[in-house]
Amino acid sequence: MSDGLLTRSRATPAPPPAHHVRVATIRRFVDLMLASAVLAIVAPACLLIAAAILLEDGGAVIFTQTRVGRGGRPFRILKFRTMAPDTIRHPPLGSPLRQRRDDHRYTRVGRCLRRCHLDELPQLVNVILGDMTLVGPRPLIPEEDAIVTRAWAQRRDERPGLTGEWQVLRSPERTVAELIFLDQRYLARRSPWRELSVLARTVGCVARGRGR
Repeated sequence: MSDGLLTRSRATPAPPPAHHVRVATIRRFVDLMLASAVLAIVAPACLLIAAAILLEDGGAVIFTQTRVGRGGRPFRILKFRTMAPDTIRHPPLGSPLRQRRDDHRYTRVGRCLRRCHLDELPQLVNVILGDMTLVGPRPLIPEEDAIVTRAWAQRRDERPGLTGEWQVLRSPERTVAELIFLDQRYLARRSPWRELSVLARTVGCVARGRGR
């Protein structure tokens, strides 16, 4: 075998094991079925939320923001708008993972939506489109992703999740080290039962007005 063929052979990544392909296919099917079913159930609530946003200030109902997806591919995440129109969309640089509950940019409807986590409902569409999965690492904005992936580049191998262990278990400090620890722990132990556990904890956090 020539040196050129050897070089090409070494550079070609091995295909994923058949078991991993089957698991990924099943997970994608479950994402599609569950996200579609939940979206159908909450559709009337989504219409009421859209009407409330329009009645308050007449601005756009949906807020979009660039997030980093699997493989480093950017996508537009969907949320109900919770801030006044034409306000700054990104957190300040140097403050990764920062979220303020008392941000003056929130509208009255927006504060209620964020307290109840209802602003996240449009992300079910992101799950259906394949940008996200139901349970996985938090989808980060490019500035946050650049900071986190310096310490853990493999994070980009995963599809970001609508919810995840960091979203429901994080401490008030919300550090990058904690994000990496919780995401790595979840991925190392990922199973259908663990995913169901995270989803159940997410429901609990929503009911108590905790987590993001």
